[in-house]
Amino acid sequence: MWTPECEKIQNQAERRQCERIIAGYDKSLQSAATTTAAPTTATTRRPRPATTRPPPQNCDPSYPDFCIPPPPPDLDCNEVNGSNFTVLPPDPHGFDGNSDGVGCES
Repeated sequence: MWTPECEKIQNQAERRQCERIIAGYDKSLQSAATTTAAPTTATTRRPRPATTRPPPQNCDPSYPDFCIPPPPPDLDCNEVNGSNFTVLPPDPHGFDGNSDGVGCES
């Protein structure tokens, strides 16, 4: 017996079992077949919002690893919490003395 509920099932044995359950011939597996018989649909997921936070206010973009305020005042390595951090030009505090992109190298 053909039923639209079972039409989408690719496996022939499962499709026959679905048809028998829908027709009422096999009630022992009715709950299992009902979930099998449901047509599969593609789910479209909405993109997640960006999880990156905007940089905090008053942070110099030359130091992306953590927030270091722009001058003034001019800061030295012993006045910031970190070493071996990324430094991008123009490096207003002068943390990258050898211009290799790493600030306050230890």
